[in-house]
Amino acid sequence: MNKERIEQLAVAIETHSIDGLGFNMGFFRFTGGAADASGHDCGTVACIAGTAVALGKLSGTFGAAAEWLDIPYDKVGQELFYPGDASGIRVRDWALITPAHAAAVLRRLAETGRVDWTAVLPEEMIKRPEDEE
Repeated sequence: MNKERIEQLAVAIETHSIDGLGFNMGFFRFTGGAADASGHDCGTVACIAGTAVALGKLSGTFGAAAEWLDIPYDKVGQELFYPGDASGIRVRDWALITPAHAAAVLRRLAETGRVDWTAVLPEEMIKRPEDEE
């Protein structure tokens, strides 16, 4: 795990430091009207992985982002890039994940080695398996 790059990514998302790139967890990279959770309404938005690809000047998608962050894609990367899918919880609406939430989950990953969306999102955004009953 490359903690330095994880922190660089958290700062880039949190401070909107990539010119012309907003944030929306619902899109890898999308131009043309998607809601921009950064509030800057850049016209182009990206999720955590898309922002990592832009920051690292990479070609590729989710796998390239995981490799750049030096995290295993099959578990850690999937949980980071697809909130809740690997853990069994569901995030009710990925588009409501803010840059602050993304930065917090990244910093928690660097600190603990685990992706824990439940620690950084408000409870009302989390849908747990027992909610299905």
